Amino acid sequence: MYHSILLQYNFTKLSKHHFLNLISCRKQYLPQNYFNNLEDLEKYAEKSMSSVYYLIFEGMDIRNIHADHAASHLGKAQGITQQLRIAPFAKQLNTIPIPQDLLIKHNLSQEDILRGKSSKNLKECVYEIASRAYQHLMKARSLLQKVPAKGRDALLPAVPVYNYLDRLQKVDYEILHPDLQKKSRMWLFHLWISHFQNKY
Repeated sequence: MYHSILLQYNFTKLSKHHFLNLISCRKQYLPQNYFNNLEDLEKYAEKSMSSVYYLIFEGMDIRNIHADHAASHLGKAQGITQQLRIAPFAKQLNTIPIPQDLLIKHNLSQEDILRGKSSKNLKECVYEIASRAYQHLMKARSLLQKVPAKGRDALLPAVPVYNYLDRLQKVDYEILHPDLQKKSRMWLFHLWISHFQNKY
């Protein structure tokens, strides 16, 4: 499916500022390795993830405000979810994926995250972050009929994002639950079905 996308790609039409966003967000975040608040995380997610979708659409010569709108929300959902996924490996990666304002709100410390210490407070914190990711994902999917058909495959990463958030809900937002580290057997099937139905 992605091979067909690459065949349509025109690399001469790509906007420089999207590439600059990909670089600048990492230069800004990597030295401090934490986010001040959920809004900062959203901004990072848009620059690091949504920018990739904008470039894909440009390369496919898709100039559509609804496609860009869907890409913006999916990128935020994917970027936020990615931070949740790396939480169990915070110590190895030397990063704090949970925004500081939420740590304070839920009476958690950076050390709690680095130690991988499970608690009710952490679950409440994760729920708040996952809810924001889910809202963005649902908004992206609500725009399906307005996104040009030939561009929908580019947004198929919505499937594994949903898969992870669904699994997280099933373990009651226990971010350190071992089941979340196991490979899901169904998401590839759901990915194929979504591709076949021209959905994301």
